[in-house]
Amino acid sequence: MKNNRNDMLDLLKLLASYMVVYIHVFSYGSLSVATDALARCAVPFFFAATGFYSYGITPEKIKKRIVYLLRLFVFSVVFCVSFDIILLLLNNDVQAVTNYFSLYLNIKNILNLLLFNNALYSIHLWYLLALIYVYTIMYFLTLYKVKEKIIFAFAIACLVLHFILAEGLSIFGVAIEYYYIRNFALMGFPFFVIGLIAQKYVYKLEKLSSRFIFVFGAIGILLTLLSRKFFGKNELYVGSFFLMIAMMLIFIKYSNIKCPKAIVSIASCNTFVYIIHFTVSKYLWYIYAKIGIGYSVCLALVHPLLVCFLSTVLACAVKKVDKLLRVK
Repeated sequence: MKNNRNDMLDLLKLLASYMVVYIHVFSYGSLSVATDALARCAVPFFFAATGFYSYGITPEKIKKRIVYLLRLFVFSVVFCVSFDIILLLLNNDVQAVTNYFSLYLNIKNILNLLLFNNALYSIHLWYLLALIYVYTIMYFLTLYKVKEKIIFAFAIACLVLHFILAEGLSIFGVAIEYYYIRNFALMGFPFFVIGLIAQKYVYKLEKLSSRFIFVFGAIGILLTLLSRKFFGKNELYVGSFFLMIAMMLIFIKYSNIKCPKAIVSIASCNTFVYIIHFTVSKYLWYIYAKIGIGYSVCLALVHPLLVCFLSTVLACAVKKVDKLLRVK
């Protein structure tokens, strides 16, 4: 398998971004409970796919990626905060604007952002900051030529600790704040390294049968739903790990599949879909209220589909602008 991007990866990352949309905006009884649980494999897949294409890269290339991600993170914060403020002003709630900044610009929340990547203004942006941290760690590990076995062992330890603190404690009815486990250290780094491992053994993995991948994914679905039913809501389930691995194996196994350029172009906008979907959802609810559409079963089912569609359209436009700016 060549070390370049493939169409299947972009399609799966777009699917993963839609999974995140359903986590954040879909609310309809037991169906939303199931989709929320199953979609928890999405962000780990983002980390793992990024790690897959980071195996063997130089410290200089890592620095370039960090610079790009910093720019992307700043853009994302400005975008989300600006549209939040506009929405508050549209609702004629000037006091809420003051409260908005006083809520987020306090010492506790700033420390939570820096230590645990907990971005309250738009909680989904934690992923970008966590990825910056992960790349920074990998920069120093690569620069000082730390042995792969040590990196792999430490990542596995982080992942085990994640499951102990999250799903493990939930078995005993104990819950801790989500951002203590959903951060660069206990989610970002271990799944990123899983991607590195997958690239290291890619030629063996691509020989796995489609039946094996299907069974692996089916086990992941079953374990996830059982965990959600008996142990409650978690940021990640053991079944999520199986589902994430199944997605990785799919894009490795079917890396030679080619799709029409138009579809690939749309699918490659997955990162911007992830960034803007929250804002799109908020403005849709504002529009619903203005035109007199109240909550209904139909709206609950249609809303996430609208968010996915509109976020994709806007993401394609944003990506074109981003590409032009990068060229300049």
